[in-house]
Parts: sequence; C-alpha cells; structure tokens
Amino acid sequence: MTQNVIEAEQLTVLAHAAGKEAVEPILDAFWQSNDELADQLSNALSSQDIDAIAKAAHALKGSASNLGAVRMAETAREIEYAGKASDLPAVRSAYDRLFGDIEVTKAAFVQLMASI
Repeated sequence: MTQNVIEAEQLTVLAHAAGKEAVEPILDAFWQSNDELADQLSNALSSQDIDAIAKAAHALKGSASNLGAVRMAETAREIEYAGKASDLPAVRSAYDRLFGDIEVTKAAFVQLMASI
C-alpha cells in the first residue's frame, strides 16, 4: 500500500478504537455508494451533462476523501473541475483512469484490513 493511494490513519485509528468489525460496514457502504456515483458519472458523461458530471464527481471526491482514498479523490477532483470548465476531453481522460484507481484503492483497503 502506498501513501499516494490511501491514507490509512483514519481507518486504522477507528479499527483500533472500535474494532475491525466496526470498519467493515463503513467500507461496504463506501463501495456501494461509490458504485452508485460511478454509474451516475457514467450516465452523465454519456449524455454530456456537464452539471451532472461535476455533481457526481464532487460527491465521489468527498466520499473518497472521507475515507482517505486519496488517489480516487484526486481523480474525482480532476473530473469535477474539468466538468465545471466544460472540458469534456479532460473529463474523459480522468474518467478513463478512475476505474483503475478504484481497483488499486480496493486492493489497498483489503491489504490494510488484513494488517489490522
């Protein structure tokens, strides 16, 4: 797990304070929300709805930031700002990286949880 993928401190502190079983439902809810937001983003991009792109990316950025998923949050931020600038090529470029970032983040969280 590298620092540029996740910041483990938030979940590590919570797991040590409340137990590992307290963190697992949080991660499950995060991934469910992430799937919904990724679908919203995909639909918005398909319809070239700039406002919906920026809104979904903003929500994804916030959700990822709250759990310390820094790489995902950064990519979502790029999508959000490109959407606000009506720069669809930049949106598509960042969007294309997003799903790789999601997979790397999932692996980092799995590794973190296994180490707790």
